[in-house]
Amino acid sequence: MRLTAVAHSQGVNLTVQNILGAARLSEMAKLMTYFESESPEASGNVISPFSLLKNSGSKDQAFAYISRQCGVDISQIEDIFPCTGVQKSLLSMTAKSESSYTARFSLRLRDDVDIERLRNAWERVSQAVAPILRYRIVDVPSEGLVQVQIKESIDWKTYGSVEAYLEQDQSESMGLNKRLTRLAIIQGPSVQGRLCLITQHHAIYDGYSLNLLLAEVTRVYAGNVGEGLIAPFQQFIQHIMKVDQDEARKFWSNQFSELEGIPFPALPHENHQPKADSTVRRHLKEINWQNTDATASTIIRTAWSILTARYTDSNDVIFGAMVTGRQAPLVGLDRMIAPLINAVPVRIKIDPKATVDRLLQNVQAQAIAMIPYEQTELLDIRRINTDAESASRFNTLLVVQPPSQTEYADGGSSPFQHQPEVVSTQDGLDDFNPNAVMMMCQLAKPNDLELEISFDSNIIDSAQMERIANQFEHVLRQICNSTTQAVEDIDLLSPQDIKELWDWNGSMPTAVQECVHDIIGNTMKRQPQAMAVCSWDGSLTYAELDDLSYRLASHLVALGVQPGSIVPLCFEKSVWYPVAALGAMRAGGTCIAMDSTQPESRLRSIVQQVNPKLILSSVNNEALASRLSDTAVVSIDRSRIPEAPTDFMLPKISPSDLLYVVFTSGSTGVPKGILTTHENFASAATHQMDILHIHEGTRVFDFVSYSFDVSWSNHLQTLICGGCLCIPSEWERKNDIAGAFNRMNCDYVYFTPSVARSQEPSSMPGIRTLAMGGEPIQASEISRWTQAETVIGIYGPAECAQALSFAYLDSKTRNNHVGNPFGARTWLVQPGRPDRLAAIGTVGELMIEGPTVSKGYFGDINKTKAAYIQDPTWLRLGAGEHPGRHGILYKTGDLLHYNSDGSMDFLGRKDGLIKLRGQRIELAEVEHHVRSCMGDPSLCDGIAAEIIVPQNSTNPILAVFLSLSEENTIQLKEDVQSKLRRVMEGLEEKLWDRVPQYMVPGAYILVEKIPMTTTNKTDRRSLRELGSRRTLEQLVELQSHGKPRTMPSTLMEKRLQVLWSSVLEINAESIGSESSFLRIGGESIAAMRLVSAAREQNLSLTVADIFKSPRLSELALLVKEVNADEYCHLATPFSLLESNDTQAFLKEFVKPALDVELEAVRDVIPATDFQERSILDALQDPPNRYPHWIFDLPADVDFPKLERACFDLFYYQTSSQHTIM
Repeated sequence: MRLTAVAHSQGVNLTVQNILGAARLSEMAKLMTYFESESPEASGNVISPFSLLKNSGSKDQAFAYISRQCGVDISQIEDIFPCTGVQKSLLSMTAKSESSYTARFSLRLRDDVDIERLRNAWERVSQAVAPILRYRIVDVPSEGLVQVQIKESIDWKTYGSVEAYLEQDQSESMGLNKRLTRLAIIQGPSVQGRLCLITQHHAIYDGYSLNLLLAEVTRVYAGNVGEGLIAPFQQFIQHIMKVDQDEARKFWSNQFSELEGIPFPALPHENHQPKADSTVRRHLKEINWQNTDATASTIIRTAWSILTARYTDSNDVIFGAMVTGRQAPLVGLDRMIAPLINAVPVRIKIDPKATVDRLLQNVQAQAIAMIPYEQTELLDIRRINTDAESASRFNTLLVVQPPSQTEYADGGSSPFQHQPEVVSTQDGLDDFNPNAVMMMCQLAKPNDLELEISFDSNIIDSAQMERIANQFEHVLRQICNSTTQAVEDIDLLSPQDIKELWDWNGSMPTAVQECVHDIIGNTMKRQPQAMAVCSWDGSLTYAELDDLSYRLASHLVALGVQPGSIVPLCFEKSVWYPVAALGAMRAGGTCIAMDSTQPESRLRSIVQQVNPKLILSSVNNEALASRLSDTAVVSIDRSRIPEAPTDFMLPKISPSDLLYVVFTSGSTGVPKGILTTHENFASAATHQMDILHIHEGTRVFDFVSYSFDVSWSNHLQTLICGGCLCIPSEWERKNDIAGAFNRMNCDYVYFTPSVARSQEPSSMPGIRTLAMGGEPIQASEISRWTQAETVIGIYGPAECAQALSFAYLDSKTRNNHVGNPFGARTWLVQPGRPDRLAAIGTVGELMIEGPTVSKGYFGDINKTKAAYIQDPTWLRLGAGEHPGRHGILYKTGDLLHYNSDGSMDFLGRKDGLIKLRGQRIELAEVEHHVRSCMGDPSLCDGIAAEIIVPQNSTNPILAVFLSLSEENTIQLKEDVQSKLRRVMEGLEEKLWDRVPQYMVPGAYILVEKIPMTTTNKTDRRSLRELGSRRTLEQLVELQSHGKPRTMPSTLMEKRLQVLWSSVLEINAESIGSESSFLRIGGESIAAMRLVSAAREQNLSLTVADIFKSPRLSELALLVKEVNADEYCHLATPFSLLESNDTQAFLKEFVKPALDVELEAVRDVIPATDFQERSILDALQDPPNRYPHWIFDLPADVDFPKLERACFDLFYYQTSSQHTIM
């Protein structure tokens, strides 16, 4: 600006745009032109009063209106002209909050200042060079918001104290029609010296113009009256009005074309209004600005864009920038006392491979190109298109102030002793910062930078903002010191970050060198008579479990099982599963738990990979197991486990031996097996024991599928801790979760958030601990479970034994918070760069180190080497007092960020692996199976699977996007719907036979073309957005593939239609008789909810029915209407007796034992295993299992009423009338 002004004084036209675009002297000289002596450019335009009004014909009406609103005479109105966009915005925010954007500055006066002379100086400045001190802003009907120049004197007051000034000044709001400048002198006994206080609305000043104003007051006070003229504000307004709006819209539209960037920082929720309440300050010394050809402002923007890119994990960056407005091609802008600033969105696209110098050139070129359009109102930019609207909703505002060229607080002629200081009031920082973060960068002489960051501490806490300031400085200095390095090599990790990371991860958890079955054996010895397993089909004490698993181990060893042998387990939910698992472990076998409800082809794929010597199976699954392989099948129950030889000795097993293999989704369509050793799980169980809250006597509800790695935690951790594993039947876990939970007196359960969401918390009153994991956890889900004493969030990949991190959750916990690691150490690296640690707070790919990390993938050395990284350089180097070390770390592909306390939040996946309802799904595997199951794959140009959340829904759906071949359509003369029908023909039936239910898509969406990113990758964000724009009803319509919908015709179809509508939260009219529950958003969780809803309507229905017959018309044929008693499965009295002669049985056995009349005996039923065990315990000496309760009754209890209540309870609770014999 100064160079432009000097050139102008010499008759040379050299704009700021010219100077920034041609930094070298030779290039700049070519752009210089000379003014003609009398040209408008040489002298500046003279703008007549009122000439900038939009409707000059209504000037008189405007005068009259302003006179009334402002309480001034029409003769006092000197000029009227439009406001800038920023002025409009600031006034509108003041209308919402009267104190907003009103600033108070204090200037300490020199002892010898003449107060009257100072007042005169202010007055002369306001009349001659700074009429803005006399501006009012008025909303004139024919003009909109305008600024009115009033002929009047400055408003002066005198106070005896700052407190008195504040009390009075705060009571007088600023806003429309009112004065926007007030001045006061403070002098009195309570004030040391004298103060000049300025109250101004931000609509009439900015930081640069405030300095100019005070310099002018100093000049006039000193008597230097004859210096240069100041350019009028009207000249700038006229310049703005002349900008071609079509060109401006085109410019901004191009700026944000195909925007992928997301605002930083993210807001807690969409409607959160940022409220700046904290400040971080830094004084950065000796910045090497001169080492580049870029301006300081460009360097600062570049540094912030690099930092933001790492925080958002996106090379498309969006933030707001406050432009000075003084780069426009106008004479005298460097001396114009007026607010020329404007806030504009800035988008910077970063090429990580490019050099820093290239990025600086791009950022500076963008800033230069923006100069003609930088006064476009933010509201107007938002209206251009959706991308521009998204860009305009930035959460960070970057402000760069040039160094002050006016020293008005130095020298004897100045009335002021120092620079202005902001006067504190009860109003917060939010009065001047409506953004989550505002970063004020004041350039200072000679090469320093004053950094002030005001921010909302509810979005970014103070400790993290301190880190951001350190990281920003670290990046800024790297840019200035070396412009030849690649952008991706800029290191955000500040020295302070490195120290903190090693403080968190410096010490390693101890590896537990024990076998898991030996640890469980200690529990068996400690509490042999305690219940270990309580299943729908039997119960076992720890002693019985010990005996049966020992005998089974002996049998398996005899059959050839030895340490290292793979033993698949093919069981439904049963008491015999933990016996089989523990028996195989004690024999040295490596277990593979299989969910027998999964497609047979998938189970066969797993068995064929491991080629086992035998398969352990339940009696019920013996036929299934025999179809999976030619290997031997050993089925077990109590009668099929032989006694162990007296001389049998369990084989010696090492903690380094494999304990189990978990198979998860694989990108090639073949499941991949994760190898977990005894040491891995023993270490996890030991370090995580306290946080998991499983103790002796805890009754753990074993809901999860055996294919889910969490099932191992349920079984092994429960038995290690002395709890009781409560196993529902397969029917119960799908159709009556709460009923089974309550019948087994459970108090602990692990649910995925999806399952937890499907349950009514009040239906499980006995729950004490709810563990959740497998999916991101939302705070709204936690708040429902108020009766649970403890809610634990659990996170960790299957490659880390049991789990990795844990957090106690409540309704105030952040969404997706995963807590702190136990038994392992966590490192976050730059995504795709395991050689580079991520800065604290930025997005990083999780790497896990420690004794719980698994040993790799079964039979796949290449995948193991790619995912398990040995001795990264930063680990070997250590830091400071923390020595380096060797180690193998698992690279998870999960993206997280650290919080200030070292805990972590989950952000998503780096690749196509996702989790849906707790199950790990490789999107590439879904795409593979969809293509291979298509009737004619050539009809599809593109297939992309993605998780979507439809409009007006909170439930995620696995959707497949299909792009159909246009060429084949033209050749075959087919319409799109008929071709889609051909593509989909038989697809779903084949998928059901090939993949688990959770991998079958819930929706198929036709798109013209699969969207791609600029790097030619599937644009998954766009896919999710496409899906989110569809309602569930629209998705239902898409699944018909153009077929006419047949509406339900029978009464049962219509009843089911209503139930589907309620459970899936879609319009009933969109559900036809041929609609498939599984194609319109239904899945296993929704099926459970449908069963519960049907039960409320006295309709008999199971989850198996829904999956077997998902079409409405077919399902309606299976549903039966029953009365409420039938749901209780009430058996006919005495029907469970094996004896055919009830009366003879009662006379021979019951009457002699109980000495009662036969008429008093209502029924005889078998005792459960648990009841039998309890009675045997009670017969011991001393007896066990005699629980009793003592109640403290209030003094005013009504004893007769209490007695009646007890009798009623005894009568209605029939189990209390039972006698066991």
